[in-house]
Amino acid sequence: MNKFLADGLSALFTFPKISKPRVGFLLTLVCFITLLSSCNNLGTNPTNPGGNGGATTGGVQDFQVARELVNNGKVPPKEAFVVEGLFSEYDLALESDNPCDKPFCLNGALGIAPNLNDEARVFVQVGLSSGLDLANLERPSLSLVLVIDISGSMGYSYQTSYNEYQEPLKVAKAFLEQLIPNLEAKDEVAVVVFGSSARTLLGFQAGNQHETILSQIRSLQPGGSTAMAAGMRLSYEVMCEASKEEKRLLLFSDEQANVGQTSYNEFKTIAQQGIDQGMGLTLFGIGLGLRTDLFSLLSTLRGGNAFSLYGSREVSSFIEEDWPFFVFPLAYDLEMRLLASQGFSLSDSYGFPSDGSAQEITLKASSIFLSRRRGALLVELSPGQILKNYDRNDFEGLAISTLLSYESRDRKLLSESLALNYQGEALADGYFYQQVNLGKTVALAMMAANMQEVARLYSTNRPAARALMTKVLTRIKADAENYPELMPEVGFAEKLQSLVQQNAPQGTLY
Repeated sequence: MNKFLADGLSALFTFPKISKPRVGFLLTLVCFITLLSSCNNLGTNPTNPGGNGGATTGGVQDFQVARELVNNGKVPPKEAFVVEGLFSEYDLALESDNPCDKPFCLNGALGIAPNLNDEARVFVQVGLSSGLDLANLERPSLSLVLVIDISGSMGYSYQTSYNEYQEPLKVAKAFLEQLIPNLEAKDEVAVVVFGSSARTLLGFQAGNQHETILSQIRSLQPGGSTAMAAGMRLSYEVMCEASKEEKRLLLFSDEQANVGQTSYNEFKTIAQQGIDQGMGLTLFGIGLGLRTDLFSLLSTLRGGNAFSLYGSREVSSFIEEDWPFFVFPLAYDLEMRLLASQGFSLSDSYGFPSDGSAQEITLKASSIFLSRRRGALLVELSPGQILKNYDRNDFEGLAISTLLSYESRDRKLLSESLALNYQGEALADGYFYQQVNLGKTVALAMMAANMQEVARLYSTNRPAARALMTKVLTRIKADAENYPELMPEVGFAEKLQSLVQQNAPQGTLY
């Protein structure tokens, strides 16, 4: 085990170098040199630890796309069931003997539980938290480019789950009406809009020029096609003039690109150019026609995150709960290397993509953001044989060692190790969790991941989708008996099962 930890240090600390950006005709050499010199400093480490802050991974930060589509009578596409999005809606804190006194902290817990087929699984949760005092947070100065979709689809009307009719562009405007007044003189804001083409609506203004910024936004009207690639390219060009500590694009769109470059890989290339130069990207997916595959892709890149907005309720609650944390990355390139006892291998991972198999497993999360909620990463391991009627003796000597490394906000490479052991504790009906919240995390992972599989099957094998959905509903009902805060998920699962049974249409509202 010690040899693994020693050997792992050199491998884990080989982080990807910041590659030279492929600067297109909109990103000039002067822009590159300016950004390279100014973006390497992401701001000093915060100096006010001692609070009870949380941390969540980047990527999609809520489960609202799936919820709203179900409430509107649609079986969502599989991309709508994002596990880390569901995790981010809950506080999944793990307790620790040592209080978190750093900007970013990690701890762990181990458990044993059956999967939906009653086969034994081992679960390892890595808890994410922060020692920052959220009430007295000293946030960095911001350079924000607001990138607003004004295409015709942003004027389509839809009904929210609380019987309120909305239009995407109006929701974006309502959001900015509440966000802009929170900006200060130390910040700067520019506005780019795109429909059939892209244009700069407003060059950089001091963040406290609230009325100047909002008066331009209020005048926007929807119309035309969706040249989203052109809008993103122009925004990165505008960002070349940025001068503040944290540089971030806030993109408001339904992601329905239909003019110019529209493919998955083309958007990834455009976004990567900005990422290579220290620019973050936050997506606000608006409306029920959201292109969920593109929404998920862009949000998982380094420095990326994404949120869903549907109406006035989401706007108000978002500003109250998530400002300014969604523009405050704590760490990058979190890498977890896990070594399990002989005979155990990776079954699944939740909250980050996996790379590896067999005993030694490496998993990565590209970004960690400050949050009010304490997030989670989860790994599922299976024994070397199928175990349904299992007891504590089947896990005798189970030991798991993890080595976690990441790049801090000020570009330092840091690491922590966690050692977890099962010591023969009693299994209650096949369940054992070292910490209570691990059980809640497992319940959410089982629900979201298997709903994603239900959605995948629904397009090709509806009987199989119905059978699996019945298992999902049965499991979340049982889990909610132990975790009452999960009762709303039972109602959501019941609605989805009803749609699957009734052969409801699948997809978005477009």
